[in-house]
Amino acid sequence: MAPTSKLGRGKALKNQTKEVLHKIYTYFETEIERDPNSTVTAAQLVAHSTGVSTTAIKRLLSEYNDKVTVKKEHSTTTKRKIKKVITSDDFDSPAIRKVIHGFYNRDEEFPVMKDLYLIMKGDIDYQRSLCTLRRDVAKLGFKWMEKEDNNSILIEKHELRFARVQYLTRIENYRAQGRNIVYTGEVAIESSRISSKPKPDGSSIMLKQPAKSRLILLLAGDQSEVYKDTLFMYDGNKRDVNESECKKENFEQMEKWFKYHVIPTLKANSVVVVDGGSAYHNRVSNPVPHSNSKRKEMMDYLTARNVPFTENMYKSQLYQLVQTHKDKFLDYKTDALLREQGHIVLRLPPHHKELSPIKNILTLVRNYVGQNRRMSMESVMKISKEKVLSFHNEDWNIACREVEAEENNLKATDKLIDEISESSIKKIEGDSEVSDQEEIDSDSDSD
Repeated sequence: MAPTSKLGRGKALKNQTKEVLHKIYTYFETEIERDPNSTVTAAQLVAHSTGVSTTAIKRLLSEYNDKVTVKKEHSTTTKRKIKKVITSDDFDSPAIRKVIHGFYNRDEEFPVMKDLYLIMKGDIDYQRSLCTLRRDVAKLGFKWMEKEDNNSILIEKHELRFARVQYLTRIENYRAQGRNIVYTGEVAIESSRISSKPKPDGSSIMLKQPAKSRLILLLAGDQSEVYKDTLFMYDGNKRDVNESECKKENFEQMEKWFKYHVIPTLKANSVVVVDGGSAYHNRVSNPVPHSNSKRKEMMDYLTARNVPFTENMYKSQLYQLVQTHKDKFLDYKTDALLREQGHIVLRLPPHHKELSPIKNILTLVRNYVGQNRRMSMESVMKISKEKVLSFHNEDWNIACREVEAEENNLKATDKLIDEISESSIKKIEGDSEVSDQEEIDSDSDSD
């Protein structure tokens, strides 16, 4: 091991001492520059005031200069290119799904992910990376299947397809019965989301900033018209409360909207369509015990629902019974509120906002307001209200016709998927549907 370098009068200086000496030297150097008649150097003043030799001071300054030079060279050679920040909203799931579905009726091989990425960029102007596209596709519930001809294809998981088929079947039956179908939805409109940062060359880059104002806009409408009287807006940007309190307030605002704005406008025996993926609608009226709940809470939950169990069961066994039967007794406050008034709630399948015309109308409102404007909450509310009131019945009828056309397209697609699934023989790239027992058995075999 190399001997410790000795500085000063035979004593090794610690790094903290070196930093103090360098700061003192910088101070004296600044003072000397202010006095043109000075005859001493900064190093001499430091040596005189601290007792450290002039030679040690010069050696210390040399070390600092070497460190600064190395640091500059390193930062120059390893400087990473700053990627352009994409300022668009969340990926458009209906557009991605439509591109993938478009390959089902073609007599050609399904493209691999890299080719699919290039197709997305060309067809829907997809602005994100290949890795992000992989995550987006997985989030939509697609998985890779291998067909008999060894061509892999993306197919949606069973539970997502089932939710979509159930929704399409039920809404078709309700229309056949002549029921009044009312679509409800919400949208968040943010202002001052984007700011520009100047660059040395005179250009600028766009940076995403926290919204100064976040307006939540709620609206409803049936097959014939938009219920403009149901327009309800509130400030959703509560920075002075924690996340749980913010969720609670959103739930309360949603229930208030249904109770005082939507229900009074509904016709008798209506079917109310809500967003199944929105947290605003999914406030459970009978909370399900979690794994850390007390045994008594689990037992009371099972007793109230007439689920048989024994007193000597372990907590894990009780919780398994809760998990097995929770879907049978799951109830939401929104559903109970509308059910009391003789209405039925129908939830959209996950990631299918294109099946609700009110979602399309609210998206137009958000785009009209814009996202790169520095506006007060009052201004955002005023502009949003003006846009909603300006909608004509023809605009709404067009949106409803587009939704029904999309429903027919999805029905045809599901038939194609059934045909393709008949010839699918193998799943690849992992499968989240594999049971825990299968994973345990696989691990045991590998051992």
